[in-house]
Amino acid sequence: MEKKVGKITLFNLLKFNFRTLFFEKTFVIFTIITNIFSLVVALVFSLVSSGQMINELFDFYAIIFINVFIFLLIIRVLNFFFVRKIDDKTIFITLANQISRRKIFFVIYLTVIFTVFSSLFFSYGIFNFTYLALNKFVLKEYVLTKTTYFLIFTLAVAFCLINFIIFLIIFLGSQPTLVISTLLMSLSFIANIPMKLMQQQNNVIRLTVKTGIDNQTSGVLTTVKDIYDAIDLQKIVSKGKIKYKYLSKAINEFLTTPYSTDDSGNNLYMTKSSFDNNSIIKKRYQSFWDEKLGLIDKDDKKNLSITYNADDENSPSIPIPVIVKGENMKESWIGKKVIIKFTLESHFISMNQLSEKIESMSDSDETKNILNDFYNFTNELKTTFPNLKKEKSKLFNSFISFVDNSNVTNPNELETNYIQDVETKEKVRMTTNDLNSLFIKRMNDINLSNSTLALSNDSPYKDYIDDFINKNLDFELMFAARVFENYFINYTTNWLYATYNSGVPEVIVNDENFQKYQKSMNTLNYITYVNPFYGTWDFYTKYTGFYDDDVWFEVYSDSSIDMHKQENTFLPYTVYNLSLGNERQISQNTYENFFDPIYYIGALLIITFFLIITAGYRFCIISIN
Repeated sequence: MEKKVGKITLFNLLKFNFRTLFFEKTFVIFTIITNIFSLVVALVFSLVSSGQMINELFDFYAIIFINVFIFLLIIRVLNFFFVRKIDDKTIFITLANQISRRKIFFVIYLTVIFTVFSSLFFSYGIFNFTYLALNKFVLKEYVLTKTTYFLIFTLAVAFCLINFIIFLIIFLGSQPTLVISTLLMSLSFIANIPMKLMQQQNNVIRLTVKTGIDNQTSGVLTTVKDIYDAIDLQKIVSKGKIKYKYLSKAINEFLTTPYSTDDSGNNLYMTKSSFDNNSIIKKRYQSFWDEKLGLIDKDDKKNLSITYNADDENSPSIPIPVIVKGENMKESWIGKKVIIKFTLESHFISMNQLSEKIESMSDSDETKNILNDFYNFTNELKTTFPNLKKEKSKLFNSFISFVDNSNVTNPNELETNYIQDVETKEKVRMTTNDLNSLFIKRMNDINLSNSTLALSNDSPYKDYIDDFINKNLDFELMFAARVFENYFINYTTNWLYATYNSGVPEVIVNDENFQKYQKSMNTLNYITYVNPFYGTWDFYTKYTGFYDDDVWFEVYSDSSIDMHKQENTFLPYTVYNLSLGNERQISQNTYENFFDPIYYIGALLIITFFLIITAGYRFCIISIN
């Protein structure tokens, strides 16, 4: 009696394929190594504290994971099914007699997709679970964003690679496919380096910028890098991709918004060249730090006097000798003993007052986030510079002002803001420059010039003056405010020069250098379209981003931020052109002038989908010989 052969179902075929695959020792060993690699990187990733190192570590992990482990895994699995098992004609003929080749191809394809995708999801799970376990089950938004977009990216890349390599195997055979795959894997590490070199060459090109701001109609020389840095800062601030993002956005908006207009109706902006003008200093102090943020105490006038009391408060005061004459003094005052009295019109509040102010504010108040940023920024400065007033003493004078007593024309009738010779009782008017030079002399033991005030450093005067400054002139928030302003003003000035037009024929001069830049960018843009490594990896870098809390100014510089220090040499990053307006000024949103890599990924998915359809059709008609 003839035995009936049961129908082979899709599930039976899948089960058979997985069973044969998992009994393949090399596949099992390679899968274990891949997951161990993810586990080890996750352990190191979880223990590193520097945001920059975390980002750099993950980017190298991504490069090696995809270009080595996943690439080899795909080749290994496809070789197992489409080369070794197809060459096993006994199994193939047996199956082909029971089911169609189309079904065989579809089941093998499903097996490969499921195997590779399972490995990707498993690595994703290992990575995030390890991070959670080592960080008290707190998952940072950065980690979740980075790993999730990486998972999406690897799924898309794996899908394209599987389809492409199957196509090569079916049409070219195993040996040519192995050669092409090896070449692709090698190129994936270096394919983006030539573009990096081209960008570096572009950065040093010098451009001539003309603008009506600051009457710079004759032209200002700048580099392509300076312009890109200014625009990049606007981009990351507007998108909140920077440390202290609320305070950064507030100060950036203030510095890039016109503060007034001139007689011709043209907008007036704060720039580096006008930043130390008295009117601009007053505008910053009053409009931003006082009216917007409420950081100025105008009630406590601080009536202060500098005399040395040898014993106690009830004993006579001992005056301090002058060693460098003040602004309104004659040379004959040097060596004389003086008493100094002055009254501050207003001053920055203390750190404790700021903390109390923040605590009293509602969470819905946008200013609370700005003040909280400023509080944290000041604390960071104090940690970096334990003696902040000494390190930043040259910034002391900007926001220091005395109560106005200009109506008193006779200095001897002054009741404050004076320096008095205790012997002759003669008074001279004291200026903020005098106080500034006295402060800097005490902090750094240097004289600004021969016309500024300095008092004796001899004992016991020195200790007294130090104590006086520590108690009365240690305005931590004032120094932090000046540091923060200086961070931004160079970049906002360059941005205004390049993007604002005030009646000049052309802002960016169309000279030989600019034409050289345009030619180089046209070449660069062409490469981005035809280089498949750029288009794919640009998606990863654009959507996974950087560790934003480490994107910040160099603390030991006056104004320097490297917005690209987290970039990886082997990876591409989105490139945009300096698009020009009608008057050849750079468009303020020129950083949006780029080709979104998501379209490139979409195109690859569509193309490789047709490749796998074509490969499947050929698989059904080719001879097994």
